[in-house]
Amino acid sequence: MSAEFLGPDPDQPKYQVSAQSLAHFEEHGFVILHDVLTQRELAEMARRIDGILDGTYPVDRSAFKVGNASSGGKDDKGRLTQQVMATQYPILDPVMRAYSEHPRLESIASQLMRSDHAGIFQQQALIKRPGEENPTPWHQDDFYFETNDPAVTAWIPLEPVSERNGTLRVVPGSHRNAVHRHQAAAGNSEFKVAQLDIPQEQTFAIVMPLGGVSFHHKRTLHGSLPNIGDTRRIALAQHYGGGDVEFMRSKWKQHKRAG
Repeated sequence: MSAEFLGPDPDQPKYQVSAQSLAHFEEHGFVILHDVLTQRELAEMARRIDGILDGTYPVDRSAFKVGNASSGGKDDKGRLTQQVMATQYPILDPVMRAYSEHPRLESIASQLMRSDHAGIFQQQALIKRPGEENPTPWHQDDFYFETNDPAVTAWIPLEPVSERNGTLRVVPGSHRNAVHRHQAAAGNSEFKVAQLDIPQEQTFAIVMPLGGVSFHHKRTLHGSLPNIGDTRRIALAQHYGGGDVEFMRSKWKQHKRAG
C-alpha cells in the first residue's frame, strides 16, 4: 500500500456471522454487526475520501464520480450530498480498491447471501453536511440492477452516526416484497424514489458504535433524512453480489446511480 495508508488489517480473524444474525437478516432484510472494522481502518478510509474530494489525492475522473451526488435543477436536493463513487473496476485508487476487497466484508456478504463467493460491484461514499436539506429518497437497490442473483449492501459509517445527522433508515421486512416502481426525485434528480408512502414510524434508524457495519438485502427499502445535527455524516456503501458481478456492474453504470 504505502507508509501513509496501510489498508485492511491483515491480522483480523474471519468474522463468523452467528445463526441469530443470519436469521435476523433473513426475517427483517437487514442486520447490524459489531466490531467488524478497526478505528484505524475507518479513519484511513475517511481521510482518503476527503483527500479525493479536495484534490489532495487526485484520481482519474473517468473512473470516479466526485462532487455533488446529483446534478439536477434547483429543486434537486441530491446536489447537497457529496460523493466519491467508483465507476471502473477493479477500482483504480489503490486505497479504495484495498477496502473494496476487504476480506472480512467479503466473507460476511457471502455468508448473508449463502453464496460461495462475494464480489463488489459498486462502491460509493456519501457525505451529508450538517444543517442542509440533504435527504436520500426511499429506494431499493435492486431497482438498478434487476437480477435474480443474491446481492447485499454493506453500509459503513466512517464517523459517528445518529438520528439527527441523517443516519441510514430501513423498512424492516420490505425485502419480502417485489421491486416497486421508481422515478427521479424532483423530476430530474439522479436520486430515484420508490413510488409509495412510507410513514417514518415504520422505519428503523441504523445507529451503532463505530466499527459496526449494517448489511441490507437488495430489495430492502432504505433512505435517510436530512442532517439536522451538528456533525457531518460520512459513510461508505459497498454492494456485493453472489452471482455474475460483471453483469451487476454494467447495470449500475447504465443508471449512473446516486443513493
